[in-house]
Amino acid sequence: MASPQRQQFGFFVLLLFGIMMLLVAGAMNVPQWQGYMDAVVISIVMMMTAVMLLVFWKIMLSQDESRGRISFAIIMLISFAMIALAVYYWHVTLK
Repeated sequence: MASPQRQQFGFFVLLLFGIMMLLVAGAMNVPQWQGYMDAVVISIVMMMTAVMLLVFWKIMLSQDESRGRISFAIIMLISFAMIALAVYYWHVTLK
């Protein structure tokens, strides 16, 4: 049996993954976005993955006092890198 923290983390990840799939499906049905659909979908996936990483830190990694701040800094760095990648992809795609 998994610990309550792992169960809570699994629930939130599956919930956020479902929301991400609904957003992607909804975005793919907008006819005006067909020209740059790949940029929209990649942006949605990157943003939701960043949110999942923050949930991972909050539920799993913030409990450890010694590595809590370091793991938060790493999670934030990865999240900002994914957001920057999505912005860069928009910049390259819309040229």
